[in-house]
Parts: sequence; structure tokens; C-alpha cells
Amino acid sequence: MAVLVRPDGTHQTLGHRTLVGRAPYCGVRLTEAQVSAEHASLYYDKGCWFLRDLASTNGTFVDGVRIELGRKNALTAGATIGFGAPLPVWRFLYDDPPRVRLRDSDGAVAKEPAGGLLVFPSEEQPLITLYQGPDGWIEERDGLSRKLFDQDVIECDGDRYIVEIPPPGAETAQTGLVRVGGWAGFDEIHLKFCVTRDREAIVLYVHAGNESKVVSNRAYHEMLLVLAEERIRSRDTGLSEAEQGWLFTEELCRRVAGDISKVNVDVFRARQQLEQLGVLESHRIVERKPATRQLRLGTDLVSVSLDAPHIEDAEERSPPTQPPSA
Repeated sequence: MAVLVRPDGTHQTLGHRTLVGRAPYCGVRLTEAQVSAEHASLYYDKGCWFLRDLASTNGTFVDGVRIELGRKNALTAGATIGFGAPLPVWRFLYDDPPRVRLRDSDGAVAKEPAGGLLVFPSEEQPLITLYQGPDGWIEERDGLSRKLFDQDVIECDGDRYIVEIPPPGAETAQTGLVRVGGWAGFDEIHLKFCVTRDREAIVLYVHAGNESKVVSNRAYHEMLLVLAEERIRSRDTGLSEAEQGWLFTEELCRRVAGDISKVNVDVFRARQQLEQLGVLESHRIVERKPATRQLRLGTDLVSVSLDAPHIEDAEERSPPTQPPSA
């Protein structure tokens, strides 16, 4: 995405459309007297970035030349801009489309989220997870979460990345800042595990309203099933919703016969699967308590059915329109 470098060297990521001027609502706000309240507009359209002077008093300059009022001017990476005078100079650093992305220390695009999820350093070793929450992007590391802001730095395995997050606006669906649509919200889904008694086959049904989607045997299903069983057990004993289903990491590792690396991979795969199904806020499938190193299934709308008939044919059958009977 495009990044504007201020005269003092600080960086600002541009949204799909950014207003420049002295007015308090401008995305790029200046205080110099020669700048008008609504001075200029920077926007992305049909694969190109443009700058338009909004009939400012003292003009807008590109590479030292004053541009025509009201006419859109295409910008390319490296262009210099002056608002109200040729100096001080602002730099138009990149001309990528306006989306959430990470750049490495050389300025190259290193990673872009697929949907609302991204992991570091790899899917096989997900030490850090970035996911899209209702209010923006979140970094999860060692069970701890923090909200990310434009130009924040993430370090992983000796590598350093700059996060570019465009500001919210009318075109947020195009910037990757806010998810819209999707098949179902996380609070709308019900999970049903159909399991053979030897636990060799575990099929997951995801229900939302009158629709269902089926996910046949996956390696991470065992981890989800263990969390589901603990959630159901504690729910049935009368524990409050806040207390239900928590397992210590060590106990979860023991039950799935793996280590913390396997658990982290399984958590990522589960989130990724729901993301691919079109479930919004898929990161909520597993919740963590970093202080006590506990995890749980993120919903109590869950059930488990043993010895479900024809479970081995689940992949070939069409997804049911109603939940299978318990």
C-alpha cells in the first residue's frame, strides 16, 4: 500500500481515500498556515494512486511543479509532494494497493494476511499469529495479545517487520481492515463432532442457521475434540460460562500426545479451517489465558456424537442441511 513520509521522517499508511489539510477530520493533518482546511485528496482507483488539489489557496506541488486545480494526477513511488509550497517535501514511498501488509527491513512486501489470519515464521511453526478482530488487527504471541497500529514493529527469529494498516473509511472492505460478509459470524455457529469409539475418525459439522458444512478427518480434530469434551463436561457440572472448559497446556499436550509446538499448529489449523469456511472471527475457536497457560474451546454451542453412522463416508456425502441426531 502507499506510505507517505512526512518531512520529519515519520511514516503514515494511506487508506483507500485520504484527505489532506488543516481540518481536524483530515486523515493527514497539517498545521502550516499555507495549507488549506481541505487541501488535497490522495486516493486509489483502478490500480493507480492519484493526487487531486481541492481548490486550495496556495496549491499542491508534485516533484516541484504545481499541479492543476481539481485535476487528478497519477502518482508513482518516489514522487515528492508539497502542500501549499514546494517545501517542505513529503515523499510518496510505495504505490501498492491499499491493504494490510508487512514489510521487511529492506522495504519489500514480506507478508500479507490471507483473509483475516497470518502466522510467523511459518504455518509449521506458528510462534506469532496476527488475526482480525472486530476493532482491528491483533498480534498473539505466547498467549499474550496486543492491538496493532499502523507502523508498529514485529520481531520474529531475528527478522524485523513494519506493519502497514490503513485507516478505516468507507472502503474498509477493500483495505483489509474490516471483514464484511462471510458465511456466518462466530457466535452463530454450532459445532458437532461425530466420532467413532476408537477415535480413529473424527468428523466436524459446522452449523449456522439451516446450513451446515462438513470437515472430514483432520489432524487438529483430536485437539478440538479434547477441548470440546472438557467444555461439555464442565458445562454439565453447572460451572459458569467464564469457568467452563479451561485446560492447562501441559494437560492438553498429554491428552493429544504432543508438545506445545503441536498444540500451536493445531490451533492455527483450526482457525484457518473456519476462516476458509467463511466464519468471521475464526480466531475465537480457541481462547487462551496466558497468565495460567490455559486454553479452551471458544464456544459452548458444541456437542459430541459417538458411533455416528457412515462416518467414513462423510467426505463423499453432501453437507447435511440439519444437524445429525445425537
